[in-house]
Amino acid sequence: MLGGRTNHWGRIALRNGPYDFKPYSRHGVGFDWPISYEDVAPYYDKVEMLVGVFGTNEGIENSPDSSPGVLLPAPKLRVGELYAQKHGKKVGVSVVPIHRAVLSARQDAETIPAKLHPGNPRAQRILAESMRSRAACFWGTDCHRGCAIKAAYDSTSVHLTPALATGNLDILSLAMAREVTLNPQGKASGVTFIDKRTGQEGHVAGKAVVLAAGSQESVRLLLNSKSSRFPQGLANSSGKVGKYLTDSVSSSYGAHIPAYEGMPLHNEDGAGGPHAYVPWTLLAENKEMGLGFPGG
Repeated sequence: MLGGRTNHWGRIALRNGPYDFKPYSRHGVGFDWPISYEDVAPYYDKVEMLVGVFGTNEGIENSPDSSPGVLLPAPKLRVGELYAQKHGKKVGVSVVPIHRAVLSARQDAETIPAKLHPGNPRAQRILAESMRSRAACFWGTDCHRGCAIKAAYDSTSVHLTPALATGNLDILSLAMAREVTLNPQGKASGVTFIDKRTGQEGHVAGKAVVLAAGSQESVRLLLNSKSSRFPQGLANSSGKVGKYLTDSVSSSYGAHIPAYEGMPLHNEDGAGGPHAYVPWTLLAENKEMGLGFPGG
């Protein structure tokens, strides 16, 4: 589907914190990233302004705040979230507004484009027009089924539409990428693909190749891209590509809560997902893995 995973994710847009970039230094496990949170923080701001993220700054350790003026207003918490917030305080659990890529208000198309594309009036105009085409959420439909008013972020609405408006983007749909091709110097030079309608092979050349197909499909392309220079697949001299992948692990439970009985009927649809979350706060207790596991 055009837009890929951005059509189907929960649009929860929390930032990785400083500790997440340096797990070995903090816990003695894994590997430190070669970059730090401070290196990417300015780009987090730019992405949040571009896609539109609601939320609040809570000043919680390792749950970074956005710069002032970046976040859109957080919507009201639902009854269940308010109830959890009230009683969580009794046991030291914080329940705070989450950051989600859904427009709670219209974006500022008058000032944001200049911040993202300084000195480029054409890019500013195209981005401003794209932002004006998006409406604020009216809290009435399921975000996971698509958003006709473009309030919920997906790449088709936010990235591809303005990119097409530049006249510099060609989209090849139903083209299944098979492998990355290399030039004689061993640099990526393009992508070979299969036309899913005809089964015929095609190729597109490029000065740069970006794999943005998620952990599994990007791995498939790297492993498929074998050559005499890279017999184990592209970027796989370590033999680690495709290993040690993990998925999100979740669990759930239900309960009958007498406090909710007899409540008046009201619209509690919201943004099609959580308005609140519980940030990890036992950082001091777990710095030396005192809880028996790294991280939180």
